[in-house]
Amino acid sequence: MDNDSPFAVAAISYSLSEAMVVASKLRAYGIEPLIPDWHILSNDPRLLTALGGIRIWVPQIDLQEAVEIIDEAPCDDEKRNGRLSESRKLHFFLAIILTFFGAVPAPRVRISLHKSARPR
Repeated sequence: MDNDSPFAVAAISYSLSEAMVVASKLRAYGIEPLIPDWHILSNDPRLLTALGGIRIWVPQIDLQEAVEIIDEAPCDDEKRNGRLSESRKLHFFLAIILTFFGAVPAPRVRISLHKSARPR
């Protein structure tokens, strides 16, 4: 939009759920965000990349504070180090084992026809 707009883009998200979490966090700090693309993208998420993501607008006077709030999101050690913790490795390994080897095959069903229903 033009420079005279009372709103500015504080963030662009490529996930509907992430955009709602960011908006909720801004509301918790007293900043009322606008997400004008929400209704379009909630009906047809395939348009997400075509529209360039979900723009999270905030009042121009709150822009600096909103950007700081968004940037202060906690970062996990796993993401920071780029590797999985031991418990995450175990969960991943168990998920693989249960997916491929823990599945119970469907029981064999023996169908027997009554004598009167057998073809002659």
